[in-house]
Amino acid sequence: MTRDPKDSGKTSSFTDTVLSSIADGIYATDIEKNVTLWSKGAERITGHRAEDVIGKPCRDFLSHTDENGTPLCGTPRCPLTVIETKKILPQHVITAHKSDRQRILVAVTAAPLTENGSIVGVVEAFRDVTKERELERIKEGLTHMLIHDFKNPLHVVGIVLERLQDKENKKGISDKLLRMAYESCGELDSMIANLLEIAKMEKELELNRNLFSFSDMLSETVEKAMVPAAARGQRISAEIQSGMPEIFADRYILSRILGNLMGNAIKFTPDGGEITVSAINSLPLDGGGKGGGEIKITVSDTGPGIPKQFYELVFDKYWQAKDDKTDARRGVGLGLAFCKMAVEMHGGRIWVESEVGEGSKFVFTIPIGN
Repeated sequence: MTRDPKDSGKTSSFTDTVLSSIADGIYATDIEKNVTLWSKGAERITGHRAEDVIGKPCRDFLSHTDENGTPLCGTPRCPLTVIETKKILPQHVITAHKSDRQRILVAVTAAPLTENGSIVGVVEAFRDVTKERELERIKEGLTHMLIHDFKNPLHVVGIVLERLQDKENKKGISDKLLRMAYESCGELDSMIANLLEIAKMEKELELNRNLFSFSDMLSETVEKAMVPAAARGQRISAEIQSGMPEIFADRYILSRILGNLMGNAIKFTPDGGEITVSAINSLPLDGGGKGGGEIKITVSDTGPGIPKQFYELVFDKYWQAKDDKTDARRGVGLGLAFCKMAVEMHGGRIWVESEVGEGSKFVFTIPIGN
């Protein structure tokens, strides 16, 4: 804890120790609004060293503004106004500037310092809430997107069920409408599963690794995807390198990765398009020892493609794309976010190769393991 030397005898060493241990920033000013005390927590949060700020007005370095960037000095929201109001300022969020001029959001509260019944300054406590606010923003956005994405398939299912209840229109239900209802149920199931798996992985749960035939798993997953693809006249083909070794990994999770990538390919490939799944064994440069190398899997489609500026964004669980021609949204990215987390937990990599109008290739690698 550092304070103005002329105030050094006013606080016990025990109080100094307590204040220095508090993670929140704490500082005090005199009646002229010059800094007289600057805690270790204030140093950690702002980067401003005590010896650089003691004796200076806080406006010279913190530059408090509201969240829109409007200066607060001299306004009712400025923490130092408690000198005039003589009342405790309730906690509220404003901005401050660190020593590197980076802007951060801080939750602050302030109270007048009194001595012998007279106000002699201000004490302010603050903490960095930048990440908390960003998380709140992301959660709010995700909630809105999930509501939209759940609402669409539920609406389709509702239409079909309504017509099934109508005896006069029951026979008029087309195979296409039934297929849409079936696919909508699959979308809901996939979104819920992805949400659950992402939540588990964010808690860093261990993978359930076992030794199994990657070729068999891939063939089974491709076979499942052929049903929804056939309904849209799409063709799925698998190209698996011969002699593919067994792999030590989480079979269920890898099947989910492939299922998500193929599901995206089916969803964004036009009716009658083609989807190809390939797998090769990429050995180490030295010829490989036992358990060396990795398997490289590629899921290719003949869809609209992805612009280069979105290559990284497509794996963000809060990102959504919009088709400029149809104005259609591409969901909240939960499937690809799950794929990225799952691949990286296995020690692999995932990326996209694409050109607008020429389809996309989603590629990932998985270490063969021991």
